[in-house]
Amino acid sequence: MTRTNSAAFPPPGARLELTIRDLSLDGGAMARHEGGVIFLDQGLPGETVQARVTRIKAGYALAQVEASLSPSPHERPSFCGNKQCGGCAWTTLDYAAECAWKDRQLRETLSRLGGLPRSFTEDALRFPALLPSPASLGYRNKMEFAFAPDPAASGRALLGLRKRNSREVTAIDECGLASLPVGALLAEVRAWAAERRLPAWGKREGFLRFLVARDSGSTQLPAEGKPGWLVELITGPCSRRSSRQQAVRELAERLLARGLCCGFSHSLRSDAADVAYGEQTRLSAGRSAMAADYGSLILEAPPGAFLQINTPAAALLYATIGEFSLAGQDVSPSKRELRILDCYAGVGGVALTLAALPAWSGATVIGVENTGPAVLAARENARQNGLDRVVFQQGDAAAFLAAEETTPDLLVADPPRAGLSEAVLGEILRLGPARLILVSCNPATLARDVSRLTPKYTPRLARGIDLFPHTPHLETVLLLERKAGYLPCANSIAS
Repeated sequence: MTRTNSAAFPPPGARLELTIRDLSLDGGAMARHEGGVIFLDQGLPGETVQARVTRIKAGYALAQVEASLSPSPHERPSFCGNKQCGGCAWTTLDYAAECAWKDRQLRETLSRLGGLPRSFTEDALRFPALLPSPASLGYRNKMEFAFAPDPAASGRALLGLRKRNSREVTAIDECGLASLPVGALLAEVRAWAAERRLPAWGKREGFLRFLVARDSGSTQLPAEGKPGWLVELITGPCSRRSSRQQAVRELAERLLARGLCCGFSHSLRSDAADVAYGEQTRLSAGRSAMAADYGSLILEAPPGAFLQINTPAAALLYATIGEFSLAGQDVSPSKRELRILDCYAGVGGVALTLAALPAWSGATVIGVENTGPAVLAARENARQNGLDRVVFQQGDAAAFLAAEETTPDLLVADPPRAGLSEAVLGEILRLGPARLILVSCNPATLARDVSRLTPKYTPRLARGIDLFPHTPHLETVLLLERKAGYLPCANSIAS
């Protein structure tokens, strides 16, 4: 994207016939016009479209597709009839073609933004092909639905998913990505909200905010019976004896009695931030913890704690992390004890995966997690999986690393989408772990973090794993090794 003369683009409002050349990282598409780059809101590679220019920027233009003139060779029938929902970027793209594009984009991003040499990113042995999700539909074990004032009916609440690139809500009847049917659940909650005339939250007023449904995963736990949704209703504040609280109790009873959920909780959220996270649990009925079976591990997570949304693909992710942790590593018994740190431990997935490997049976594994309920769940998961020697501590990752004085043999970091903070990066470089595994759901922030680490570290292995079919997101695992001659500031015991 080298063109910088914005005057060469047609003005806003102009209509162009364009052939789409590539997909874009935001889920849109890219075409060229007279050498200039035009980003479109939708489309598939090889598709010819009529598009209207909407904005001219420095070096590129934005356009909106108005009509498809000829289809892409990668187009398939859509699995979804809702054209406004923003949950999926590509409902008509062949999944094999999607995986190939994600794999290429990952390599290009790590090379262009991260500075990794192409001799590494194009090496099929050190950077094998992306692992596709075992299932491209029905994989989401968690759905977050939002309430909004219904513009078509004053005082009524609309329940559905966000529109693409918008905070507006569009109603849906079913979702092809959900691991269990959601239609009956949504219909019942809509009927209840209308009967009780409960308003949606908006501009610090109203009541109904989010409906979060998590797959209980109880098929993996025979004593628990059939699987079902664990429903969390997140609302604005209300008093315990209010009519609104009574209405919520009625909803819990209705959903449980009709088999539309196997657990229900009611959480309050007064913060204006539009995030589906309850600040206080007011009511809980039925089952509460979500279970996920990763083959070698079964993990449980309380409401609000993080679990990967695609359980079968997450099993591939954890297996890859385990494989990378052993690559070229001498784990033979020695006089000193090996030390592994997991900086964003959650409910223990990565730390327990490593501790369960026979090669790491003598290692000290420490997981650090900032949220208290997740730490308690991680400790219980360790007990349930017979891995009591793993230590989980509550705390901020940067603060924990700052207090460390011993260089670990292996450090694993799976931070939020925003990537590693400057403080965490600084502490990693100070400690200088012998080997470093970075896990990320955002190739761009991963590339940024890698560019900070590669002066002291060398990439050894990398692989993408698709946990998010039909979206532009993917997970990446990258193994880095400390360069010879780099002496960390900590008291090193690493080999």
